[in-house]
Amino acid sequence: MQTNNAPVVPFRAPKTAEPANIDAEYDVIGALLIDPGAISRIAHRLPPEAFYVHSHRVIYQVCLQLHRDGQIVDLMTVCTALSNSKQLERVGGKAAIAQMFDLCLTSANVEQHAELILEKHQRRCLARLASELQRIANDQTKNIQDCLSSAEANFRDILMLVAGDCNAVPLSEVIAENVGHTEQAYQGGGLEGIPTGFYDLDEMTRGVLPGDLTILAGRPSMGKTAGLVNVAVQVANSGHGVYIASLEMSAQQVGYRCLAADAHLSANKIREGKLGANDWEDLTHSVAKLSGLPIWIDDSFRQTPEVIAANVQRINAENGPGTIKLVMVDYLQLMGNRGSINRVSELGQISRGLKGMAKELELSVWALSQLSRGVEARNPKRPMMSDLRESGNIEEDADTVILLYRDDYYDPESSDRGLAEWIVGKNRNGPTGTAKLLFEPVYTRFRNLAGRTA
Repeated sequence: MQTNNAPVVPFRAPKTAEPANIDAEYDVIGALLIDPGAISRIAHRLPPEAFYVHSHRVIYQVCLQLHRDGQIVDLMTVCTALSNSKQLERVGGKAAIAQMFDLCLTSANVEQHAELILEKHQRRCLARLASELQRIANDQTKNIQDCLSSAEANFRDILMLVAGDCNAVPLSEVIAENVGHTEQAYQGGGLEGIPTGFYDLDEMTRGVLPGDLTILAGRPSMGKTAGLVNVAVQVANSGHGVYIASLEMSAQQVGYRCLAADAHLSANKIREGKLGANDWEDLTHSVAKLSGLPIWIDDSFRQTPEVIAANVQRINAENGPGTIKLVMVDYLQLMGNRGSINRVSELGQISRGLKGMAKELELSVWALSQLSRGVEARNPKRPMMSDLRESGNIEEDADTVILLYRDDYYDPESSDRGLAEWIVGKNRNGPTGTAKLLFEPVYTRFRNLAGRTA
């Protein structure tokens, strides 16, 4: 099969008689250059050989290699990689790459465009198969059974192409991985994942597990963000990197909460500088402790699963593979276009994106979520799974759903004053149930009932 090896200038390759969608190829490359997260959405599905234009194929192959090496895919890294491999001029030079970048307005349709490219690739393969079958049929030196066997083998190749890569693994590998996890849990005192520091909760959930999506949901003032910060600090204290996507609060506000919880001081006192001598001593100690923790906070308002994944990959590239083990999102409903007509569908896409990121990057994702106002209209007001606001596929995508409840928020005279319930309403890894913790709102801190801090 002949392919077009000409550079990508002026900016579109010429039309071809063979099945090909040159515009889709161009747009896919442009999307990869403007959105570092786009490559993760198509890398598993679109092979380099699907590109008809040779220069497009070369650029895409470089993008794939950067992605597999844990590096960011963007205009600068792609041009540098092409230059280092002495392929930059062969694909049209920096001007051609920059033109692709400039003319691409969005990466929103990168998956659909990738499918168009793949379809044309499959059609070219079918055309090649038709020619091969004609050659086999006309080969009078072979008997008909050999001809049919050759035809069957060629058809099988086409079917494998349509199906894509096979991700099946032998049971022996699965069992070996199971045993490895069992040994790890044994050495960790029965806990497979990273401890949250909340012992009753860890006993149910097995800790912070890679590949899992956990939803921490509750009505306002239940302590969702406090719980997020407490778990983040505990995980980081264990030596694991944490990325916090804070769409609601600024990085400074998150920092104040970290300091308040660790120093046992009011966040307002710290913010206003109303501290005594002992307070300053406690604060200084906490500053030294927290400053050494591997926690990154991004308070950019418009974040998506793809953007977060790209940022995590950048941090991993700069600090070592697998640095980030936990991504925390505050909170789910602030992602995407809040004016979207089909909000349920959009949130479903976001939750699937977060789950996909957890699996692909082998880390855990915790996302905060609001609950519907219907909780306030009934008694008792203890939340249920059905209260997940605009839930869409959130419950389906999540491995664990934890609902926060504080009875004393509604009844100051409650016999459970000072207690918070972490209700595990869904748990793919173990039992459901309730973990009761002490909550200190002044310090925005949860503690184990036995008095051992998280």
